[in-house]
Amino acid sequence: MISSPAPAKRQGQNMETHYRPNTRLRGIRKERGMTQEAFAALIGVDRRTVQRWESGESTPSAYARQQLSSHLQATPANLGLLAQSLEEERQEQVEEALIRRLQGGTYQNEAQDNSSHGKNTFALVVALLAGSLLVASAIVLVVAIRLVL
Repeated sequence: MISSPAPAKRQGQNMETHYRPNTRLRGIRKERGMTQEAFAALIGVDRRTVQRWESGESTPSAYARQQLSSHLQATPANLGLLAQSLEEERQEQVEEALIRRLQGGTYQNEAQDNSSHGKNTFALVVALLAGSLLVASAIVLVVAIRLVL
C-alpha cells in the first residue's frame, strides 16, 4: 500500500476526527499548476490517495515519499513528509489543544466562580438578616426586661 494512516489525528470536542492538512505538498502541487489527477498520475497513485495526503488523512509510504521527492525535485522535509515535520505538527496540535482547553477551562471556572459568588452573596445576605433579627430580638428583650423591672 502506498499510504499509511496519518498519526496527525486529533479529537475535537464534538468527537469528530480532524486532520492536519499537508499544506506544503498541496502548495508545491499548485505551484506547478497540477491538478490532483495529474499529480496522482505522475506519482502512480489514485487521485483519492493524493487527496488523503493533502488533507492529512494519510501520509505517503516510504516508496511514495521517494517518488514524490524525485518527481518534484524536493526533499521530503520540504514536502512536509519527514517524521520531524510531522512531530512539529503534532506539537502544534498539542499546543492548540492545550490553549483551547485552558480557555474553555477558564471560561468554565469563571462561570463556576460567578455562580458560587452569587450563592455566597445570597448566603451572606441571609446571615446578615438573621444576625439583624437576633440583634433586634435582643434589643426588644432588653427593653421589655427594663419595662418590667
